[in-house]
Amino acid sequence: MLSGLQEVGPTHAQTPTTEHTTASRASGVKPLEDYGFFGPESITWRVWRYPTSLTVGFQRAVVVEQLNPFLLAAVDGTGNVYAQPRVRYNRTLRYFATVAFGDTRSAVHASEILVKVHAKNGVGIEPISGRRYDANDPGQQLWIHMTAWHSILYAYEAYGPGKLSEEDESRYWHECAIAAALQTIDPDQVPRSREEVRRYFERQRPRLAASETTQVMMKRILGALYEVIAEPRPRAWAPLAWIVSTAVRAATIATMPRWQRALGGLRQPRLVDGAIRPVMRFVFPLIARSKTSELKALAILSPTILSVMEPVISGVAPETPATLTPAQAFHRHHVRTPREVYASLAEQADDRDLQEHTPWPHPAARPMRVATTAKGAGYDDRPTTPAGDDAVFVIQREREQLSSRGRISAGTRPSEALVVHYHRTEPGRREAQTGRRQSSFGISAHDNTLGLPHRST
Repeated sequence: MLSGLQEVGPTHAQTPTTEHTTASRASGVKPLEDYGFFGPESITWRVWRYPTSLTVGFQRAVVVEQLNPFLLAAVDGTGNVYAQPRVRYNRTLRYFATVAFGDTRSAVHASEILVKVHAKNGVGIEPISGRRYDANDPGQQLWIHMTAWHSILYAYEAYGPGKLSEEDESRYWHECAIAAALQTIDPDQVPRSREEVRRYFERQRPRLAASETTQVMMKRILGALYEVIAEPRPRAWAPLAWIVSTAVRAATIATMPRWQRALGGLRQPRLVDGAIRPVMRFVFPLIARSKTSELKALAILSPTILSVMEPVISGVAPETPATLTPAQAFHRHHVRTPREVYASLAEQADDRDLQEHTPWPHPAARPMRVATTAKGAGYDDRPTTPAGDDAVFVIQREREQLSSRGRISAGTRPSEALVVHYHRTEPGRREAQTGRRQSSFGISAHDNTLGLPHRST
């Protein structure tokens, strides 16, 4: 149940502006069914419609998300980011746009489909910790939700009109909590102010970690925009695709704090950070001045979201100029809430597990090893380290386990000795060095809950 959000009350009618009414008469754009959950008077529409949002804001969100090892495992497990970057990019962007701007029927159906897709493709074992990951887990969903809404606002403030007023920002985070009902999130856990959002990310920071896979994934996402723009078009588009993707990449990295860049292995000189800001502060307002420019930019970025965004940008009033709460929408369109769908799917999965007698392995049953080679990262739970000159990181949960495999000084705290870097110094001999914050090959982390070292201060 969604607590108070589950109650069904009256809809909130919104009077279409003169702009929307005139456009609906003159334009051939197909109107949406209703104003969705927010409408033209909302702060969500103001911020999310601005050109910074579905470019830098969106890219920043999906890059930062990868620092959560369990989310990374779910994304990496499908392989779609590598095999079908344009398809993955367009689907994710369309979902974002549908929640913010789409009519309620489209949004609740998209929400239901997403939960089912996650249940099918987003469950497995996170390879480093050996723990189960679930893309529908409420905590994971909250992480995705907050990185998205925070990143969209961050980009708006950095490259757009600037900081919202205190009242408008309060409304923004309230609307963020409304949108959370379209995921499996517990509504009581959603931050509702800037200070609560800051505290949320402070609590999450110790749980973030980066492996070689994380770094590869983050760089892949940062570079995917080139393929998204260039792939379906003639070769003549290649230079424009390179310029746009390079600029958005630089603008995205410039908004990331140094510790996130260090974890992701993202190097960008301060000179580039400083140079990209005035460029973007000139380009984005220029695009925002013209509806035609906005629509052309969206057509280049992701044609699949035009059906959602074109009525909003063109000012076409919907068939019913009203907004609904998520609870009203799920009730009206006869769609189960994400939490209801998730509970049902989890129950079915439990029944299957009992029938098959295949319980999940205990997370601390045995240590995991991450072998980093020239060809990439591979996971190995054999009792011995791989042969050869490969760099090997052994992740342990107990200091005693480490002491039998590497040299650990007497003064080393257990939390500082959980990552061991082995390398061969001569045939038949390995020397171990403890790692505190970040190793050269990229198992860097901030949390003991993953069997990794705490952040050094």
